[in-house]
Amino acid sequence: MSLNTMQKNEPINIVSLLIRVCDALKAYASSKNIELILVTVEQEIRIAFVYDLYHRYYRLLCTIINHLPGFNKLHVKVGITVKDNTSFVSINIYNTGADLRNLSVINTNNIAITVEAYSETGTSFLITYPVLNVVAVMSDPAKTNAPSTNYTKVVTDIRTHFLKLHLNNPAARLTETRPKEAAFLATVNACIIKNMAYEQFDTNALSDTLAMSRAQLFRRLKSLISTSPGSYIKKLRLEKAKELLETLDVTISEVAYRTGFNSPSNFAKVFSEAFGLTPSQFQRQKPGATNR
Repeated sequence: MSLNTMQKNEPINIVSLLIRVCDALKAYASSKNIELILVTVEQEIRIAFVYDLYHRYYRLLCTIINHLPGFNKLHVKVGITVKDNTSFVSINIYNTGADLRNLSVINTNNIAITVEAYSETGTSFLITYPVLNVVAVMSDPAKTNAPSTNYTKVVTDIRTHFLKLHLNNPAARLTETRPKEAAFLATVNACIIKNMAYEQFDTNALSDTLAMSRAQLFRRLKSLISTSPGSYIKKLRLEKAKELLETLDVTISEVAYRTGFNSPSNFAKVFSEAFGLTPSQFQRQKPGATNR
């Protein structure tokens, strides 16, 4: 039975579920040099399974990880809060290193994602779910008897999703087998992402930034990514453009310039060649999107 077909009245320990989601995401976060930290207040909060709550939680974490510069932290705190005499399951998510308040996160039904605070150095998100649906709250982990099959299905679902990302993410693949090379590739990625908006940032600029000769950079990267540095820079530009179109409310022109293309028309041509859709066509696939 898949996640979205689970019985909604099937009780689970939401704390254990979220712990396992974080555990499943840690390797992916680590591949991007992001430290994922989870703090739990209660040992157990049993609720009727809610797919939207799980889905929005892991989708928000993934989006934050993808937008954060390397060497930052992502803190998650799970507990219960009371507001206006109403109790809520609360999931506080705080990132360092970037203002991410403009991420496109949609509130639906009675599950809300709000931005509590933000600055240039971090953003604090809050996901809340009414305690009306809570079955029980206990502090003794020995009393936990929520069905473990739910967690297995959730973690399997997440690991399958991120296996696909790992196949397209050389740094993630290298983390377990060649950590030194993974760290080097992560540094390369960070340099490209930091300078992505500059059209002139090319192989020469990358090698200068890394204090390597062009030939040294080519040889070392070729063994890791099986392509040239120039092609790799282009690949990351397109991946970032696709991510921006999918997650933020931005114009195509803005995406083009933010990812280092000299004009929206050139961006559209290169994007179409890579993905088989124009940026406009891709953007129209996003729920609630408007044509620009």
